[in-house]
Amino acid sequence: MGLLAVQDHHRGAGLGSVEQLHQARHAGAGLGADGPAGWRRRGRVIAALLGIAGLVAAIVIFALMLRSEEQARRFGLLAGRVATRLLGLVGRPPVAGWELATVKFRSRTVGLVQGRWVPITVTSLASHLSLYLVLLVTLRHVGVSDVEVSWAEVLAVFAFARLATAIPLTPGGAGFVEAVLIGGLVAAGGARPQVVAAVLVYRALTWLLPIPVGIGTYLWWRRRSLEAPETQAPTPVGLEAT
Repeated sequence: MGLLAVQDHHRGAGLGSVEQLHQARHAGAGLGADGPAGWRRRGRVIAALLGIAGLVAAIVIFALMLRSEEQARRFGLLAGRVATRLLGLVGRPPVAGWELATVKFRSRTVGLVQGRWVPITVTSLASHLSLYLVLLVTLRHVGVSDVEVSWAEVLAVFAFARLATAIPLTPGGAGFVEAVLIGGLVAAGGARPQVVAAVLVYRALTWLLPIPVGIGTYLWWRRRSLEAPETQAPTPVGLEAT
């Protein structure tokens, strides 16, 4: 009887150990499955917070620049120093005259906003919306689904990229825009190869393609201006040849 009791005890202990092992495996599998999802959620939260912070910073800077000419000059000096340090990392020469550019930007902006703020707002919204739709279509076309990156997340990343490139450190934001878009969309849950392909197609359509179109229209305008007949100044009354 004692031997049977010992055997039953060992069997029960063995079954309990096996059951605990299965539970541990299930828990580990649950943690492994939740790991990438948790990272994606954290990445989306971080991207959203960065976007909100960038938006607030842009609004504050813009308001300070419009407040007074001295504020605009100070911001130009600060932005010039930051740009000089960043460009120095890649061996580029320092920038100069940014304070004059910000003061001129303020004076022009105040004049335009006072007289034509409605058409400016409408055209700006149409421009940004069209660029956002191009980015969204390219993402869906290469296979980034709404489950991976929703339209709202694409909009948040797009808005943050536009704010981050408000100061053009490179011509047209080349390289910088791509890095911001790719980093934000991958953090939101998109697969890196598909996101990179979509961003490159988007930039080719919205940045590279307009360059030859702009060159062509400029040459056409120059040709028309050179071919225009020169108008002669009218002869003042009383000075006609007799």
